[in-house]
Order: sequence, then C-alpha cells, then structure tokens
Amino acid sequence: MFDTLYEIINEYLEFALPSDSTYIFKKQIETNEEYKYILLIDENLSMTKLFKKNTFLNNLITALNLEFSKYEKKVSIDLEVYDEFL
Repeated sequence: MFDTLYEIINEYLEFALPSDSTYIFKKQIETNEEYKYILLIDENLSMTKLFKKNTFLNNLITALNLEFSKYEKKVSIDLEVYDEFL
C-alpha cells in the first residue's frame, strides 16, 4: 500500500502543480500508524496560492486519510521549502 499511495500522490502532484515548478516527492517511512512522505518544494512554488496557507497539502492529506484510514494507517506528508535546489 505504501508504494501504491506514493504513485497516487505523485500522479496527483504532477497534475496539480504548475509544469514549471520544481519539487521532489519521496517516500520516507511506513510505520504501524502511518505512511510518511516528504515533499520538497522551491521557494517560488511555496509563494503560490496552492501553498500560501498550506490548504493544498491539508486538503490532499484529508482526502487521502478519508479513503485510506480504513487500513488503520494515516497518510502524512512533510513539507519543506528550499530557496535553492542543487
């Protein structure tokens, strides 16, 4: 399920985020309580309406948890902003 969720979230990000945006989405860890991922975005993307009040990520996580919490694990996505990507 961890890998399947990763693919679902990754496809959603590719569709929802601007095509010229720079981001990295990675799997972190699966525990007994949660599926944990990390989303690294550049500073320009963090200033867009999608991320200014963090509503995009909160709505995505809420929707995923409504669907997948029946498996008794929650989805969590840590968001980090970088001013420069290497």
